[in-house]
Parts: sequence; structure tokens; C-alpha cells
Amino acid sequence: SKGEHKYIFPSPTAFCGGAKLDKIVLQPVGAAEITDQGPSASKNVLPQKGVAMTRRIKLHKIKEWQLNYEATPNQGQITVDYSYDKKQWHPVSPGKMMKPPQPKPDYIYFRFKLVGKEGHPSPWIQGLEFRILKASGSANG
Repeated sequence: SKGEHKYIFPSPTAFCGGAKLDKIVLQPVGAAEITDQGPSASKNVLPQKGVAMTRRIKLHKIKEWQLNYEATPNQGQITVDYSYDKKQWHPVSPGKMMKPPQPKPDYIYFRFKLVGKEGHPSPWIQGLEFRILKASGSANG
């Protein structure tokens, strides 16, 4: 309809409860009315896989670390890895305290790979917690 309209797109990481905007039609005022807008809903086309990696986390005060999370694969696959150099990756064992190698590297990185299965909801991770034991002996989450 004629007039100003606003739609604020959420950030790419925002969860909107499954809500989606199916179509946007932009046309100049006075243009012919659009009568064929296609089906009422488009096919939900999402990538079957995705990778996210944390920024570097400084290790200089960390004596031990632990990564905890809840994974829901939804018939897909979830892989969580860690690396000290972004070249060699190792699987994370949730709940297991890990000691950085000696000499201690400067940083640690975490990588999350999700691969969905056609016809099933996307895999997802929640409750991510990075716990550390500082060199002084105190634990922080």
C-alpha cells in the first residue's frame, strides 16, 4: 500500500521463533498493482551445513579449560573442535578439563560445524559454557 513501511531485519544470529518474511515487493508509487505473487509461502531453502568459529581467547592466565554445551543433532551431525593455531583441530570432550600444552600457546579457538539432514530441522547447540581454572586457582565461567 502507499506510504512508509518499515521492516527491521534481525541480525543473522537472531532466533525469531521460526518467523520469516516470505516476500518483499518494491515498486514505485503509481505502478500497476501486482496480482500474481506466487505461492503463499516459498520453499524454505536453507544451507545444509554451517561453520562458526570463535575469536581468539588468550591463554596466558588459564591453567585448565573446559567447554560444556548441549547439542541437538536432529538426525544431522555436530562437530565441536578446538585449536591453538587454527591449523590442527582436535575434538572437544564436553565436561572434560583440558590443560594447554607446554610451552603454552598464546590463544585457543573453538570451531562448531553443523550438518543438517534433508527433511529434518537444523542441528543446533545451546548452553555453551567455557569454564577456566586460572593459574591462581580460581574458576570462572
